[in-house]
Parts: sequence; structure tokens; C-alpha cells
Amino acid sequence: MSSRAPKRDVGLERRLNLVFALIDADNHGGAYLDSGWLRAHVAGYGDPANESPREANTGRKRLARDIDELRRVGVPVEVSRDGDGEGYRLVRERYELPPISFTPDEAAVLGLAGDLGGTSELGVFARSGWTKLAAAGLDRDLSDAAGTVFTAANDLARVPNSTVGAVLKAVGTGTSVTFDYRRDRATAAQRRRMDPWGLVNHADRIYLAGHDLDRDEPRTFRLLRVSAVELTGAPIAHPDEGRDLQQLVAEALARGRTTVDATVRLAEGRCQELRRTAAQVDADGTAHFAGVDRDWLVRTVAGFGADAVLLAPTDARRDVVNLLRNGGEEHR
Repeated sequence: MSSRAPKRDVGLERRLNLVFALIDADNHGGAYLDSGWLRAHVAGYGDPANESPREANTGRKRLARDIDELRRVGVPVEVSRDGDGEGYRLVRERYELPPISFTPDEAAVLGLAGDLGGTSELGVFARSGWTKLAAAGLDRDLSDAAGTVFTAANDLARVPNSTVGAVLKAVGTGTSVTFDYRRDRATAAQRRRMDPWGLVNHADRIYLAGHDLDRDEPRTFRLLRVSAVELTGAPIAHPDEGRDLQQLVAEALARGRTTVDATVRLAEGRCQELRRTAAQVDADGTAHFAGVDRDWLVRTVAGFGADAVLLAPTDARRDVVNLLRNGGEEHR
């Protein structure tokens, strides 16, 4: 194996340094920089203060060639010629990319594509820790991050690719579908018919939104509980008509939300999210909650591991234990 260092591209380094000098000048008012200043401050063009006429001529020609090369590849260098020689400046408004913005639909597609491309073992690992908690909608203080021992896996890390592919194909071709849907682990799957509108990422969970043909109304289904998706071949009869699918999912979840009163024992100095939400926290760290979302409570307590112990209600406590034992599988 050769131990030789890779060959340097001296010309490329010189031109990059030239661009940096022009950018720095633009940061200080955008004044034109003359040939002498550039040659004195950018390595590779010689030193005007200590060179022969021949060396000076070589340095000026090299600088001119580099300016022409930068302009050829799209760097907008403006040249000013007057009696004192030539000056150069960078036209910043033509050099920087404009701000990038996306419509809600475009952002949803990009987010979904990112999740689809990250469902390998490496992708699952990369979504662990604080990033995954944030994506799941949990508002952890950074001081709590080290004490977090459990996170719910992203839906797309567990949903079969065949399910996602079939749904996306149906949405893309405007075709109705049938599928099996299981409300929870204790109930049998039911066959459903739908005109699909799209997939929605909400709090790190993926939902299928569309028009339920059996109930004749817009509905949403957790994709993790959908299986055996089949395209019927029939075109959809109920288009989305510009509906906000994200809002549709949020409203559906709000209708099905269960609230509870709860008591949680918190470790000293930990679990700031639970402390902020609690109606009262006793001196011994016992937090009392009134009318909080049950699903949020179970997932959040589980997220803090041993630092938070749900004392009541007992059925929710059981769900926390099951959630931890099942490594992120649903408790409902």
C-alpha cells in the first residue's frame, strides 16, 4: 500500500482563497479590491512589495486568469477598470442561493421520503435518543436527556415496506384500496375499503388518511395497524378536495383522546416536562395531574424510565410496564 500523501491541487486552493477574500470584502461594504491588494493578501500571486517586474507581470496574469476561470464556472465577479487599474468585487446577490421554502404538502413528502430512506438498522440507530424523542413530540429539557432510557420507535421502522409501497402506489394512481385494520392487539382485524388521500406523519406516527367507503366519511388509520393492502383497480370516487390532511389527523386524535387524573413519583431534579405539566408537586417529589391525556402520560412516564414511577391509575401504570417490556410496541 502506498503511503504517499495525495497530490495537492495548488491552483484550486489559490482560487478558493481568492473567493474567500472577495467574500470577506463583501462582508465589509463590498468595496472593489485592486490587483495589488489581492496579490499581497492571497497566496500564490507573488508579493508586489518584493518582486521583479517580470514576477509582477506573471502574478498579474495569473490573477486575471483565475478571475476569468471563476467567472466561467459561475462565480459572479464584477470587474471595474479605471485609470488606476482593475478592481474586483463579488456580486453577493447573484452568488448566494435564495432562501428555500416548501409548501406543507412538499414538506410532508420530503419528511416521508427521509423516513422511508432511513428504515435500515443504521437509520433506526440514528433516530435514537434525543432526536427520536423530539420527533415523537416529547418536550424534554436537555438536562433530562441523559436520564432517558426509553424511546418509541418510528412507525416506518416497523411498518412493512409492502404496506407503505402499496399505499403510496394507490395514492399516486388515484386508486381505491382494501386492507385489514386491527384496532388493538386484543381485537381481530376487520376488512376496510377506502379512497386513500395520503400518508401523514404526526408525532412520529404515520397515519393513512382518506374517505372510508363503508362509513362514507373521512377517516384516518394508524398505518402500523394496517396490513394486507390491495389496490382494487377502481378509481377513487371521493377526492381530497384540498383538505388539510395533517389537520384531519389531529382532529381525529383529539376526538379519541382519553384524559385521566394521575399520581407520579419523580426523582429529585429530574423529569422537568412532567413537573411543568403537573397541577402540584409535593416536597417528596410526588406529582399530581388533573385531566391529562392518558396516552401522553403513559409514553412520557415510560420515556423517563426509573426517574418516573406512575402510581395511579393502576391500568395506566400497567400500560407503562407493558410499553417498556415490549420495547416500544403499542399499549393500546
